[in-house]
Amino acid sequence: MNQIENNLLCNHPLKLANKSNYKLICGVCESFLDTQSSSLPYRYTDNYPKQRFHCNDTFIGKLKIKTMKKWLNATDLSKKINGMVICEVGFGGAHCLNHLNKCTELVFGIEVINLNIKHAIFNGFPKKNLYLFDDLPQTFPRKIDLWLFQDSFEHITEPNEFLKWLENNSSERSKILLVAPQADSLSQKIMQKFWIHKTPDHFFHWSYKGICSLFSQFGFTPIRKFFPLKYINIPMILAHISIIFGLKLPAILCEKTIPNISFPFNLGEMGILFEKVQNSHYDKKNEFQA
Repeated sequence: MNQIENNLLCNHPLKLANKSNYKLICGVCESFLDTQSSSLPYRYTDNYPKQRFHCNDTFIGKLKIKTMKKWLNATDLSKKINGMVICEVGFGGAHCLNHLNKCTELVFGIEVINLNIKHAIFNGFPKKNLYLFDDLPQTFPRKIDLWLFQDSFEHITEPNEFLKWLENNSSERSKILLVAPQADSLSQKIMQKFWIHKTPDHFFHWSYKGICSLFSQFGFTPIRKFFPLKYINIPMILAHISIIFGLKLPAILCEKTIPNISFPFNLGEMGILFEKVQNSHYDKKNEFQA
């Protein structure tokens, strides 16, 4: 992780932050650094997607696509993606990538884990449209009309550098659909260290105010906020429990012996649609606390 001496990742002064238990909370926007996670920089390996069943096409993949469709509908993007150039950052098992590739002009994917890239290629996604996060070209083959961050932005350790790159590779009316844990959500304040999003790979948690402030510095304004229900099942719950408490659950337990019953769920996540336009107006009636 790149340590910032004067500012937190939200670009607000470190000297205004307040220490509270395991959190270093921004005094401006309430985003916070998890000091327990940040003390040990996280290293992504092929074990990461295996623990989370990213590459399970039938058990997990269908739910990922169903969830993405729900978010596209919530932001009125579902009728507009035809003809868009789309890039998903942190695509995991590539289920959404393959779905989008069938219904729009051009799709790119960015991942930090080689196994996920190999799985995308195995399922037929064009290799030439896939990029490792650490090997991104300065200029993409095409300007991007829609960026997707589906539970991935909170993993980026140098957001200023990445958003500068993203801005340079965005079309004139580019949009960003982002879903991420919300640092100042009610569930976080109640559950504290037992919050489902407090995991070793999440070292910085964004508040709504903090992430909007950051994106505005790169020309993106929030035009809609929505409540991002996602479809989950029991194996997904067990996987997260095992990660939080350091347990090892056999894959067969999650994939073979438990009924594949899904339901909508949200425990402290925010959904935001940004647009690259000047003087865009955001309707505050959509504010919420999860």
